[in-house]
Amino acid sequence: RRVHGCDYVGTLNCRDLGTDNALGRLDAICQLMRARGVGLLAVQETKRKQSDRLDETVGLRYYGSATHRTDHGRRTGGTGFLVSRALLDCFSYLGPRPGRTHVLPDTKYAAQWGHLYGCDKEHDVWIASVYLPASSAVAAAPGLYARALADLGADLDHYAAKPGVIMLAGDWNARVGHACLETMRPQHRAVAPRFGEDTVSASGVH
Repeated sequence: RRVHGCDYVGTLNCRDLGTDNALGRLDAICQLMRARGVGLLAVQETKRKQSDRLDETVGLRYYGSATHRTDHGRRTGGTGFLVSRALLDCFSYLGPRPGRTHVLPDTKYAAQWGHLYGCDKEHDVWIASVYLPASSAVAAAPGLYARALADLGADLDHYAAKPGVIMLAGDWNARVGHACLETMRPQHRAVAPRFGEDTVSASGVH
């Protein structure tokens, strides 16, 4: 806040910002960010073309990966950041780490990275917008979630060697239950949230 004048970084699965009513959704997101003091929003499922320019009237700019078509022709994906006008001079979009550092052959589930400059290097923030495989994708390709996590781990090793703070935000497609859930294993209960769904998925305890 001292450096950039905003209080928070947030995250949101947008579901779709690539349709004809995207401007209305963007305006609602912009108002929400202003009301909550959020200057940088890690977003997933934007379903936008990478070359799209967001309307400047909403005061936000999108940096991130492009949507792609599934085998059935549906648009999916699009992970990145919505950056407020006030932070444009303080933020650099880095994109995904090089493919040679990853296990998965494509960048569909690769984290999108950004660099938010602090008052000095020790206060810099290396932030990742994360979108990990959903249960349907994991069912169709066993081991996919583990490989995506391994790629994220390789990213963390790279940025951990730099001065500053690492922040991970996004949609992990994991059901982690809550600490009061009777079926929760003791080793997971210690790190489970106090409140949440009554569901624990395989990805949630990976």
